[in-house]
Amino acid sequence: MEEKCYRIDGKEGSSLHIIRFRGGEVPIGVVHLLHGMAEHCERYRNFASYLVANNYVVYAHDHRKHGESLAKGQVLGIFDKKDTFANIIEDVRLVQEFIIAKENGLDITLLGHSMGSLICRRYLQEHGNYVSKAIIMGTMAAKPFLLNIGIFSGKIVRLFSSKSSRSRFLNNLAIGGFNLEFEPARTQCDWLSRDEQQVEKYLSDELCGYSYSATFYINLFKEIIISQREEKIKKTPQIPLLFTSGESDPVGFNGEGVKKIVSLYGALGYGDNIKLKLFKDARHELLNEINKSEVYCYMLDWIKSH
Repeated sequence: MEEKCYRIDGKEGSSLHIIRFRGGEVPIGVVHLLHGMAEHCERYRNFASYLVANNYVVYAHDHRKHGESLAKGQVLGIFDKKDTFANIIEDVRLVQEFIIAKENGLDITLLGHSMGSLICRRYLQEHGNYVSKAIIMGTMAAKPFLLNIGIFSGKIVRLFSSKSSRSRFLNNLAIGGFNLEFEPARTQCDWLSRDEQQVEKYLSDELCGYSYSATFYINLFKEIIISQREEKIKKTPQIPLLFTSGESDPVGFNGEGVKKIVSLYGALGYGDNIKLKLFKDARHELLNEINKSEVYCYMLDWIKSH
């Protein structure tokens, strides 16, 4: 497998790191991967290798202020007023235009995990014409009332903290409860996967597991609210959509939150295009679970058949 790195300018001063994974055969399609919170695109190398072995070319990029997508003087996770989710979505559009220029004519499957699934859903609502199908993995649903409490809390924290400070309080508000159902837990990240080695890799990775500045959490909570609005969902193109999660993934309320999102899409006329797949006992990171071979195979079959 050949790996090649690129760097392009994103929206409003962001610098985006892109990796292309490609094999020696003529590819039959493109898969574009969107990573989640407090991680980076190189964590998807194993899944990319699997797809490449099955004649797909894979692109993955680090979102702004993540991984290697840092302009001069920028710091991981420290978001400012330019780092809106609207601009993150525009970054995805610019990456997809780059992909189209490189792989003209090939269908693009967009796969978003966790925060990347939120970005994927919002991207489809704004620029869905670039994508042939999408996999929405490990996604979240939440009540606007609770999210508005988070937004209010974030604004208070931001008012009394420096722009460059990280908020453990807001991080705990966002994800702090995810490990509770696995107590007594071995680590604070047992909710990610049953595979202890994968959890250890995450914990030892300097580009993973950090808290963000208050602005990030405010923007995140706002974007979840926007993503669930009916008028936004209706802008999603009628393309095949696979919603997938683990039955023990607290981000998706053990599958129940994902079911609610799927039902919402179905009620708005997308029922014929939606597939829901929940993996038994799996936690948040399906691609790093102990049954990842089952997950890989299922996703490849779905991509090929749609």
